[in-house]
Amino acid sequence: MFGLGHAYLLQDRIDDAVPILENGLAAIGTHDVLAAAPWVAGRAAYAFAKAGRQDDYERAVAFPATVTDLAPSMRHAFANVWAARGALALGRLEEAHDQAERALHHDSADRDEGVDAWAM
Repeated sequence: MFGLGHAYLLQDRIDDAVPILENGLAAIGTHDVLAAAPWVAGRAAYAFAKAGRQDDYERAVAFPATVTDLAPSMRHAFANVWAARGALALGRLEEAHDQAERALHHDSADRDEGVDAWAM
């Protein structure tokens, strides 16, 4: 769910990525695979935004925030980076800035300088 959807997004194949990421979000909820939430939801938010699906974008952006039982190392900031890209696609500059700031000031135990670079 994560790898193929991610690859499609990097190729700007939004129509191919959306159903995969939708299935990923559904699987997280159905099977309680919470650790995958940040990885899938951020990318889904971006894909939904690019597809013009604002309601689904809102749902995907809110999804990682509802996952409070994750260990700090699993609260990865890439969800915020992808959500920021989605906000940009929707023309929501302030929201994009806020999401990028969250990524830069994320409290993950395994800070990733690559995430910082994407957020900037």
